[in-house]
Amino acid sequence: MQAQARADYGQGISDHIMKLESTLEGTNFLDRHKVSAEYRSKMVDWMVEVLSTFKCSDQAFFKTIQLMDRYYAEIGATLGTSTLHMTGVVAMFIATKYEDIIPLLLRTIINKVGHNKFTKKQVMEKELEMLRVFKYNLGAPTVLEHLERMSAELGIADNHQIQVVFTYLAKMACHNYELSQLSASELAGSVAYVGLKICEKQKGTVKSDAALKKLTELCQLNVKLAKANGRVLLNFAKAFDKTHPTLKNLKATYAEELKQI
Repeated sequence: MQAQARADYGQGISDHIMKLESTLEGTNFLDRHKVSAEYRSKMVDWMVEVLSTFKCSDQAFFKTIQLMDRYYAEIGATLGTSTLHMTGVVAMFIATKYEDIIPLLLRTIINKVGHNKFTKKQVMEKELEMLRVFKYNLGAPTVLEHLERMSAELGIADNHQIQVVFTYLAKMACHNYELSQLSASELAGSVAYVGLKICEKQKGTVKSDAALKKLTELCQLNVKLAKANGRVLLNFAKAFDKTHPTLKNLKATYAEELKQI
C-alpha cells in the first residue's frame, strides 16, 4: 500500500516541497547581524536540551532551527547578540504549536524556558513580529521531512538504528553555520550519504553511493554536492568534541541510543 502510494503521489509531493523550499532565503543569514556563528551554536545546543526535556518532537526541533534562521535571513533590520535568546525561545514556542499535539504552553515558555526574563506581553509581541516577518507562512519543509521521504524511497524507514543516525547527524549539522546555509534537501542528502556510510555494514542497508544515485532522480539531489557537503559534515562530527567542548547536550541526549550502533 505504501509503495503504491509513493508511486502514485511521491513525485508530486516531492515537487511540491521543493517548490516551497525554493522560496526560502538562507545564505549568509547572520552576516549583517551582530550574532556570531559560535553563539548560534550554543543556542542550538540549548534547544536540544529544552525540547528533549519537554518531550517535544524531532520535527519541532528542526522547525525551530528553521524559524530562527529564517528570521535573521528575512528581517530587514540589523540585530545584535542580545536578540538571539528571545528569538530562539519564541521560535520554539511557534514551532511546537505548529508541529506538536501537546505544544509548549505560554506559561512554560515564560517560567521554565525563559526563566522569567521575559513578560507575557514581550513573548506575544515577539511572536507576532516573527510571524509578520514570515508573512504567516511556516510551511517550508525541514531536513527531517526530506530524510523521511528519502528513507521511504530507499526502504529503510523502519530501520530504527539508521533513523537514529540520520536524526543525530542532522541535529549535529544544525550546530554548523556553513552547513546550516544549505537548503533542507541538500543537507538531507548529505546526512543520508554520511549516515549510510556509517551504517553500510548493517543487514538490509543500501550502499551509500547506490542510495545517492537513486535519490538523484527521486529527490532532485546533486550527487557531487551531497558528497562534498557530506565530507564537511563528517569532519565536523569527528572534531565536534574538540572544537565545541562545552556543547554537551546533543551527545547526552543520544548517549544510550548511540551505544547500540
